[in-house]
Amino acid sequence: MIQHAAILNADGIIISTNPQLNSMILHLAEKLATDERKSFVYDNILFHFLHKTEVVYLCICDTNAGRRRPFIFLELLEKEWTSTSQGASSSSKGRKGLDLNAFIAQFNETPDTFSDVKTSLSSVQSILTTNIEKVLERNERIDTLLSKTETLTNNSFAFKKRATGLKHKLVFENIAGWTAVSLGVAGVLGLGYLYLGGL
Repeated sequence: MIQHAAILNADGIIISTNPQLNSMILHLAEKLATDERKSFVYDNILFHFLHKTEVVYLCICDTNAGRRRPFIFLELLEKEWTSTSQGASSSSKGRKGLDLNAFIAQFNETPDTFSDVKTSLSSVQSILTTNIEKVLERNERIDTLLSKTETLTNNSFAFKKRATGLKHKLVFENIAGWTAVSLGVAGVLGLGYLYLGGL
């Protein structure tokens, strides 16, 4: 968030929202080269400078404002200042109507669409990551299920083979048992016939 702003040239400060900081602003502005963007931390205050041709634009921000948004403000301020071709003024309101405090307030109220988009992208990225993790978990479960299915198929074929072998064995034993019973009955009948026939 922009707290204060100022515009200055080689003659001194043209317009400022906080005259108490003017000496500090002039001291820091001496360190700038032409057509330069620079940020300073001075006495726990964050200063951003934009030096274009003979005019220096300055804003003072919260430490969490970063660099992108303050320099966007300075570029807009430079366009506004050059479009109104402001002259020297010692107040925060220039001759042609640039109210620096109102300009700051309007900028601070303007939503930071880049941050909004970044937040939205972060949210989408989080959702995508969650969905990808779910798909991977699902694939792992499907692989486990396929492995278990294959094992069950192999076990069922082995069971069927053993069951068929056991069935053949039981049928053979059944046939052998019935054959033995039949032979035993035939032998008893044959003995009975011989015994009775020999009488």
